[in-house]
Amino acid sequence: MSRMPTVYRKISIGVIGIFALAIWYVGYLYHSTPAGVVTVVRTDHGFEPARLSIPVGTTVQFTASTSDGSFWPASDAHPSHGIYPDFDPQQAVATTDTWEFTFSDIGSWGYHDHVRPSFTGEIIVHNRYGQTTIDCLALDTQTRGNLQAECWIQEFTDLYATGELDSVFAQFDTYLESGDPVFKRNCHDILHEIGDLAYNDYLKYGTIIDRPETAYCGYGFYHGFIETMFLETGDYTASREYCTALSYSEAYASAALAADAMYACQHGVGHAVFDSIDGNLWGDAVAMTAMALDQCERIFTNHKAQTQCASGVSNALAIAYDNYYDLVYNRDDVFEVCETILPDYQADCYLEVLIYYISSQDLAPTTVFAMITAMPLHAQPIVVEAYASNEIEWFTEYSHENIKQTMQMCTMLTTGALRDSCMSGIHFGIYKKNTPYTNQAESEAVCDLLTTDDERDFCKAFIWNKL
Repeated sequence: MSRMPTVYRKISIGVIGIFALAIWYVGYLYHSTPAGVVTVVRTDHGFEPARLSIPVGTTVQFTASTSDGSFWPASDAHPSHGIYPDFDPQQAVATTDTWEFTFSDIGSWGYHDHVRPSFTGEIIVHNRYGQTTIDCLALDTQTRGNLQAECWIQEFTDLYATGELDSVFAQFDTYLESGDPVFKRNCHDILHEIGDLAYNDYLKYGTIIDRPETAYCGYGFYHGFIETMFLETGDYTASREYCTALSYSEAYASAALAADAMYACQHGVGHAVFDSIDGNLWGDAVAMTAMALDQCERIFTNHKAQTQCASGVSNALAIAYDNYYDLVYNRDDVFEVCETILPDYQADCYLEVLIYYISSQDLAPTTVFAMITAMPLHAQPIVVEAYASNEIEWFTEYSHENIKQTMQMCTMLTTGALRDSCMSGIHFGIYKKNTPYTNQAESEAVCDLLTTDDERDFCKAFIWNKL
């Protein structure tokens, strides 16, 4: 599917009349308002109006008329708010207060109440010609990645509203196969949103959704799906049973992929557990983590499942630091929470906290490796692998030459075991940006760029092969 360029035409008087009628109709559908200041009220039933269409530059004042405490209007996706990160008050708003935000970016912006994520809304921001999301795909890919991600999500949402999940996945495949670097960088979060949509199919048909695409891009699909399941039902038993059912699926290319789908699903449960903790514990990272891990152990009786759930808790904790739930890093001891939990859960805690911390501090690899080698020995290989994987997934433009340069970072490590873990992480990062069917070829293409036969053989020895 080709991208639609912005087209400028001279419009006749008759066409202007038709165009004006169209704009009136869009305003009728989306509660369109003139520029200025408009109000959205969070009630006991959700946001009113739930959909709002405004000109660019309009200020929206969020206020509350509710009996259930504070509210927190923020951009999707929950809980990272990464689609439009400026659209976020960074803390809960008392019901006696208001929060205002001026929308300066054209697009269709989904949002939610971070305190009660099942309450959602949408704000359509158009320019004076009424242009919305269809135009933002033509924007510069290097500077408007977040905006483009929302464009794709909106397109998939519209496709789902007019068809079935098949059409959504078909279009997703088209974009992924195009190799667009911005789409690849955002494909995990985009699948997160598709998982949210797909929960409606589960309610409609009552069968697990185990199509191969759900395994793409680090299983972002199941993170969104399970979070939505819990928000809708409040029932972790249903989530646990759904995850288990995935392990018996024959829709994946191998039993290993089916098991990975189950693990990703269990990881999603950990996210939902942490993000649903009562606000009375906000600000206390140790207490919040302890409560969430206790929930994981109550939900799952299998130790492997408990560990996967715990990894989701650690991921949600890392996302929250310096962003949500009044949690801030202890700069004197960044890993203080990880030091208080069971050793079986520590490696995931260290790696998740480290990855998000270094992204906020822009630390050099030498500094990162020094932090890793100060961790408990059992955690170091796992954390090194995750760090290398993350370098490929987020901090490097997706080209074989750039990945090769990142691969050379592994040679800085002083022990062979950690170098091996680093190389394995490089290939896992490639896997998280591709499909299980193209991963091996992508990894081999990077290995082939290395200089000597020994380097190439060493590289290919650590290809993450899921076939």
